Amino acid sequence: MWAPDGRLTSRWAPGSYTVVSTLDVEGRNGPHSLGYAVLTAPEVDLRSDREVELDASRIRQVKVDTPKPTVVTTSRIDLYRSFTSSQPTPMDSQALHEIIMLSPEYDSLWALPSKGKVKKGSFVFTTRIRAKQTPLKITYGGRSLDDTVLVQPGSAPFQDGTSRVEAVFAGTGRAADYAGLSARGKAVVVRADAWVAPADRAAAARTAGAAMLLVVNDGDGGLSDWYGNQDGTAGRIPVASLTVDEGADLIRRITAPGRTTLAIEAHPSPRYLYDLADYHHGGIPDDPSAATDPGSLARIDNVFTSPTGKQIKESREDSPSYEHWPAAYPYANQPGMTRVPPFPREPVAPGPRTDWVSAGDGVKWQQYAGVADGLSAFTDIVGYRPGSVQSEHWFGPLIRPRLLSFQLPHRVGDVLAGTITAFGDGGSAHSGDTGLMSRDFALYQGDRKLLQGGPFPDFGVGDLAPGKVPYRLVVDAQGNTDVTPYSTTTHTEWTFQSGTADNQAIPLVQLDSGTEVDLAGRAKRTSVFSVKPVVPAGGGAPRPRSPRSGSRCPTTTGPPGVRRT
Repeated sequence: MWAPDGRLTSRWAPGSYTVVSTLDVEGRNGPHSLGYAVLTAPEVDLRSDREVELDASRIRQVKVDTPKPTVVTTSRIDLYRSFTSSQPTPMDSQALHEIIMLSPEYDSLWALPSKGKVKKGSFVFTTRIRAKQTPLKITYGGRSLDDTVLVQPGSAPFQDGTSRVEAVFAGTGRAADYAGLSARGKAVVVRADAWVAPADRAAAARTAGAAMLLVVNDGDGGLSDWYGNQDGTAGRIPVASLTVDEGADLIRRITAPGRTTLAIEAHPSPRYLYDLADYHHGGIPDDPSAATDPGSLARIDNVFTSPTGKQIKESREDSPSYEHWPAAYPYANQPGMTRVPPFPREPVAPGPRTDWVSAGDGVKWQQYAGVADGLSAFTDIVGYRPGSVQSEHWFGPLIRPRLLSFQLPHRVGDVLAGTITAFGDGGSAHSGDTGLMSRDFALYQGDRKLLQGGPFPDFGVGDLAPGKVPYRLVVDAQGNTDVTPYSTTTHTEWTFQSGTADNQAIPLVQLDSGTEVDLAGRAKRTSVFSVKPVVPAGGGAPRPRSPRSGSRCPTTTGPPGVRRT
C-alpha cells in the first residue's frame, strides 16, 4: 500500500499482523546521498482500533566497521515472520518472507529498532553484507574519496596498485566536448547527461586517449551504468562514477587555475574481504550493526589457481534457517527450493585471498568458484567456530569424484538415492561439475548391476533387499586437457553394506589430495603429493570400507607413506 504523505487508514480483520515500511532517507555521505531504511512493527495484535507508529526519527544505521579498510559492494535484507512456528522454518508456506537486494545508488542501510520481541511465532531480521578491500580510492588536494566512488559495471579494470594522473574536465562527455582538450593519458571527468549514452561517453573518452573516465552523477545517490560490450564482456576503458557533491568539488578544482593531479589506488581483485550474515531473532535490536569484531569471525585462507589460465569467478552464500538451501545451491532446480537471489559471482585474481566470515550463532556458508567455460566447484554447507582458521585451495590439479554431505547416498526404505558429480577439484573438500568432461557410474548388489548412469549426476534405485547386504558403487570419469592437463581418467569404487532404514546417509570415504602448484595451476615433476581419507558427516550409517581410487596423470616416485597417482 502506498502512503505518499506518511499516513494510511485502512480496515483489517482482527488478528496478528506484521507491518513493514521502506523509504529512502539521507545516506551517510551528505544531503545528496541515499540510504535505505526498513521500518517494521514485527507483532501487531489487532483486537480493536489502534495506531501503529513507525517513527523514522528513531532509525539506526546498520554500520559495517571492519578492522581493515573496506567498501560494502553487495547487501541484502531479509524480513521473515511466521505466525505459527516458534522457530524459523522453510516449511511454513504462509510466512512473510520479504527480501530486499540493495542497488548501488544506496550508500547505507538503516533499520527501526523494535519495541520488544514477538511473543507468538518467530521473526528474523537478516542483514547479509559483502565488504571488499576498497576497490578504488581517489585522493587530491587533501580530499579522499572511497565509498562514494563506484567502479561501473562492465568497466575495464583499473590498474592494480597506486598511480598518479592529471585530471581534465570534458563537459557531458560528448565527442564535441573534447575539441581543443588535451585528454591523452589523463583522467577525464564528465557530468552525467541523459542525452549521452554510456557507450557513447566511453567511446569519446577512449578516442581522445583518456586513461580513465570519471562520471559525476546528476541525481541523488550513486550512479551505476553498463560500460561493457553488448556481448557482456568488459569495455576498453576504466570507468567510475562520483556522487553529485564529491563530483562538484572535483570539477571546481579542475576548472580553477593550475593543474589537478589525482592519486589513484585501485584493487580490482581484492586480497581480502568480509562476508557478514547477522540474524536478529524476535525483533530488531537497538544497534543492528554487523558484527565485525575479530572474535566473532572465522578466517578462510583461499588460494585460486587455474590450470588453463582462464578467469575464475567466485561467490559465497549464507544458508539461513528459513531457507531450504543457500541461494546459489547447485541443485536448486525446482520452484521454492530457494527464494533469496544469489550474490553476483565476481572475478578473482590468481593467488591468495583472505576472507573473514561471520561464525557461530547458526551461521552457515557455501562457497562457489568457476572457471570460464570450464569447471564449477563448490564447498559443503558448513558453519565455522569464531576465531577458527580454514584453508580453501581452488582448482587443484587432480579432478576426481568428491561427494559432500548433501550428495551422499541415502537409504530410505527400499530406495537408495544420491548425487555423483565426479569432478571435484583437488586440494580441498570441493565437489564440482562440468559439461566438458564425461562420467559413467553403476551400482551393483554383489555381481548384479542395479543401475547405470552418467549424463546426469542424480541417481535412485528402488526395490532393494530389506536385509543388510553388500553394494558396490563404481564411477569412471574421462578428463579434458582444455580444463586440466592432469587426471585424464579416474576410476573410483566404493563398497558398503546397506539395509532398510527410515533415512540413513551412507558415509562413503572421500579422498582429498594435496600438491604444490604455481599460480597457473601447474605442478612440478617433483611436487610432493598426498592423499587424505575423509568421512563426511553422515547420519549414523555403519562405517564403510575406503574406496579404491585411481587416477592416470603424470607421476613421479615419492617418499614412503605418500601415495602418488
